[in-house]
Amino acid sequence: MQSFSIIAAVSESSNGIGLNNKLPWGRIMGDMVHFKKTTENGVIIMGRKTFESLPFRPLKDRVNIVLSKTMPQRKTPSDPYFVIPSFEEAMAFVSSTFGGEKQVFVIGGSDVYYKTIYLNACKKLFLTIIKEEGFDALFDAYFPEVPEEYEVVQESEIISENNYKYKFVNYHRIRDSGEESNFCFICGDEISMNSQMCSRCVRK
Repeated sequence: MQSFSIIAAVSESSNGIGLNNKLPWGRIMGDMVHFKKTTENGVIIMGRKTFESLPFRPLKDRVNIVLSKTMPQRKTPSDPYFVIPSFEEAMAFVSSTFGGEKQVFVIGGSDVYYKTIYLNACKKLFLTIIKEEGFDALFDAYFPEVPEEYEVVQESEIISENNYKYKFVNYHRIRDSGEESNFCFICGDEISMNSQMCSRCVRK
């Protein structure tokens, strides 16, 4: 599989990323500029809900791929964006169409992050860490704990914008995982690659 990166905005204390398919902190201009600059001219892969939450669809100056089993598939060059059923099929499509010439970024949502962060082909994480000040810290979607196979290679100073404080933290994968796995974000037990929580925590 071609290498790819993950980019996300994450609350500092809880790893929350969304509430009702929206950003709890609204729009932070510095983060939006960072996202555009990082992903421009690349391929962005996202779930259906993330795609539907975008203010403008598709995002300009990027190849947009939506992962969905319910939307009609789109794979022809004339399509404004592509719809592909699975991440594995999307990566194969990127490799066959662009031959590794474009950088690939996973941009959400939570289920897609959980499925991809543990894959050895994920080499970089671009995270905006947002302090839980200036907004109600309520979430129903979360980013996984960063696995120990990654290390911080760059971290910005704290940035203040309106009522928000945040920083940019970049990680690189330093070693492959022995086995690609996923863990419950509440109790830490190993779970299936397509889940966020184990069955015990879901019932609580």
